[in-house]
Amino acid sequence: MIITYSPKDVTFYSSGIVYEELAHVVREDIMRQEFNKYSDMRMPRYADGKPNLKARDRQLIERNPSIVDEIDISVLKAIEFVRAVSEFLPYEETEEETNKMLELMKRSGYLLDTRDIKHVLAAHTYGVNSILTCDGDYAGFENLNVYVPPSEKYSQIKIGRANVLLPFDSDKY
Repeated sequence: MIITYSPKDVTFYSSGIVYEELAHVVREDIMRQEFNKYSDMRMPRYADGKPNLKARDRQLIERNPSIVDEIDISVLKAIEFVRAVSEFLPYEETEEETNKMLELMKRSGYLLDTRDIKHVLAAHTYGVNSILTCDGDYAGFENLNVYVPPSEKYSQIKIGRANVLLPFDSDKY
């Protein structure tokens, strides 16, 4: 989520990018929990040994078709919560934005993926440089205020600076 605030006011913003990520995270969490219920089920793997999550999901749906409804209900519930507490910001992906995304991926040493970078670009489009997230990878952006739940993983040591309020700078991400 993207946030703006003044000393007396906080505004949360969301976008289609937020909804997509939310649906992905909710679906994957439900599938993982469902998989853990079956001690007789082995994780399908590709020839190189990597997990084949699509094959896993097909097997889970075959065993428990109602999981599709559970995912649907859970995704809609999560999105409705976000809608209730945020303002929606439209974000259109243009060729120029795609080029910026590729440049930011390169600058991050390809540690950030397109989903993370799209959130930053959407915020930047609206002159916002604060992100509320459970993903501390955003700390790699030099001019981004990143708010994550307290966690040793995302401590000041990782980002190398205190998370002080940085003013928006249109030339920085």
